[in-house]
Amino acid sequence: MKHKILSSIYNMSLGFLPVVVCCLLSLFVPLGTAVCIGISFGFFYLFYWRKLKKVRFPNIILHISIGVLIIYFLIMLFSDFTFGNTFPLVLEISIIISVFVFYLVGSELVRFFCRKKAFNDERNIRQSIEASFVAARILLILGLIHFLVITIIRSLGSDTTVYCLYNIFPLLVFIFGILFNKIAINCFNKMMSKEEFLPVMNEKGDVFGKILKTEIAENKTFIYPIVRIIISVKGMLFLQLSDCEQIDTPLQSHLLFDETLEESTGRIMKRMFSNGQRLTPIFSIVYRFRDVFPERLIYLYILDMENENLLHDKQHTDGKLWPLQQIKDNLRKGIFGECLEHEYEHLSDVIYTREKYKGL
Repeated sequence: MKHKILSSIYNMSLGFLPVVVCCLLSLFVPLGTAVCIGISFGFFYLFYWRKLKKVRFPNIILHISIGVLIIYFLIMLFSDFTFGNTFPLVLEISIIISVFVFYLVGSELVRFFCRKKAFNDERNIRQSIEASFVAARILLILGLIHFLVITIIRSLGSDTTVYCLYNIFPLLVFIFGILFNKIAINCFNKMMSKEEFLPVMNEKGDVFGKILKTEIAENKTFIYPIVRIIISVKGMLFLQLSDCEQIDTPLQSHLLFDETLEESTGRIMKRMFSNGQRLTPIFSIVYRFRDVFPERLIYLYILDMENENLLHDKQHTDGKLWPLQQIKDNLRKGIFGECLEHEYEHLSDVIYTREKYKGL
């Protein structure tokens, strides 16, 4: 199941838009007007971010941009200091210094914001700060390139070249920062498109987050849903050796994030019956399995088959039909999977009842 891992809200370089607006306007209107419009745009974007977009974590880069612009507004308001024709360059330097400071203390911010937060909030905040790190790295690299170009060309260039270096290039640094960040997100999404996400559940079975399937081993305190399909043929169970060196049903899988139970059972069935047979498993029970970590919420289905020839396939040669009595005689010997042993009594009752009344 493919997911868009990071959306455009994780392009933290968009937080530089108030600076882009200010630098662009400073080329055409009075500096004070450009700064005021840049601040206004920043607050509008902040309102859009928190109220309209309803993003629950901060855009740290946006806060830095607004903060720096407010400082320059106060400087112009309470002093006679003028920036001349170098304001975009001065603004670029100020933003780079602020972003560099954030880059140095970012790990402390992760610990501060994640303290006493719910799992999903902690994950969002951590991703937000990590995304801000990406934006910071891109800006620092582009800024370094810009200053190297200034150092090399300034003494050799004409007035027009110097004007471009001081006024146009700072604007381009922020614009290319936004574009490169977007490209980085697209590349990351493409790289992660084959990763599978699992829903994270509470004790009531309510989904309150998601996690990469590969991260389960690191987060054993949560509950993850699993779909199991038991194949029943004439009162016997079709079982085969699993990857855990125990005998169990070959039809089981984690329920994926944003996947319905119907979609999950269909996906699992196609894995074994790829020839397009129309087989529909019937839901039996759901139970919470606490004997192993991480805990599992098991959705148990039973697939009743009349024609066992469908199981005679090359990929199922290591499986066989087990009579219920034979399974009972070998319980608690480490032969069968833990879930199957837990489900045996229920399966025995259900299958016995079905076989008893099947011909009526």
